[in-house]
Amino acid sequence: MQREIFCGNTVIDGDERILLEYFIIPKYIHEEYCNLWQYGVKVKKTVIKNGGTNISETKEISNIFYDEAEAKRFVQLIMKNRVTPVTLMDVVEDYIISAV
Repeated sequence: MQREIFCGNTVIDGDERILLEYFIIPKYIHEEYCNLWQYGVKVKKTVIKNGGTNISETKEISNIFYDEAEAKRFVQLIMKNRVTPVTLMDVVEDYIISAV
């Protein structure tokens, strides 16, 4: 599985557009007695000003999930709530704590 983009949300705020992109980052783990996939999440925020200036910030957290379906549900949740790179770690922590 390659890096998978789910979707981008575009928000118009005054004279700028804010593009939020959400990715699932798969990683295959192969050890002597173990073959499995782990899934991380990446959020990229790009602010596009009217003058053409782009400002980007990105946050990636690896190896959060072992289940692809759960990773997809999580990305749909953060997309719906327009989570940004700045708040991604807090949202991941809250999600994991609520799942335990």
